[in-house]
Amino acid sequence: MRTIGRLKELVNYNNGLDSLIAHKILLNYEQNKSIKPKVISQLCNVSVSTLTLFSKRLGYDGYSELYYRVMIEKEFYKTEKNIISNNKENNDPKILDLVNRIHNSEKIFFLKSEETSSVFIDFLISILSFEKKVVFTKRRKLEKYYVNFIDNKTLFIVFATGLEISELWNNIDLYMNYKINIFLITTEANRDLVKKYNLEDSSYFVEDQIKSKEFILRTMYRTHNIDELIIKVTEYYTKKFYKQ
Repeated sequence: MRTIGRLKELVNYNNGLDSLIAHKILLNYEQNKSIKPKVISQLCNVSVSTLTLFSKRLGYDGYSELYYRVMIEKEFYKTEKNIISNNKENNDPKILDLVNRIHNSEKIFFLKSEETSSVFIDFLISILSFEKKVVFTKRRKLEKYYVNFIDNKTLFIVFATGLEISELWNNIDLYMNYKINIFLITTEANRDLVKKYNLEDSSYFVEDQIKSKEFILRTMYRTHNIDELIIKVTEYYTKKFYKQ
C-alpha cells in the first residue's frame, strides 16, 4: 500500500496520537502546504522524535523516509493524466523490445549503477535463470571481464543512472568494441553518451525531471521509476514467454 493510503487508514481507524499526526500530514499535503518535520511537529504539538517513532510504527526508518515517499507519490501519482500516461507505458515499444531481446538471448549480463536497487533486478533474474544463464556480480572490477563470454546470443542490460557511473561507462566503452547486443536504461543527462555509442534505438530514458530541487527526492523519484520499469518487464516477460 502507498504511504498516502496508510496515512488515510490511520485517520479512519485510529483515534489516538497516530491518527492526529496522520491527519495533519494529509491536511497539509492536500492543501499543498509543507509536511516537513518542523511544521508537522508544531501543528501536532509534539517533538520531532515523536514523528520518528510514528514513522517507525508504520515501517519506515524515520520521518525523513516517510516524507520523501509522500513527496514521490505526489509527483508520480498527482494527476489522472499521469496515471493514464503510466498505463500507456504498458505498450511502450522500447519495453516490448527489451522483453523480446531477453527472450531471444541465451546469456544475459546485468550491470547497474550504485543508486539502482537490486531487489527487483534479483526478482527478474530469479525468473530468467530457469531458462537462461544470467550473470549479475554487482562488482564493477569484474564486469570488464564479461567480454570473454560474449557471443551472438548474449544480451547486456545496463542501468546507467546517477552520479558515480564513470567506471560503468568505461566498461560500456570496452564492450562496444565487441559490437555487443546492449540495452541501456539511463536518463536525459546521458543523451550525448548514448549518441556517441549510437545506442538511441537501444536505450530507455527514465523520467527524472521533477519540480523539487532536493537531490534526494529527485534520486528517489528516478529509482522509483526504474523499479516500475523492471516490474513491467518482469510482468510482460512472464505473461508472454515464461513457462512454469
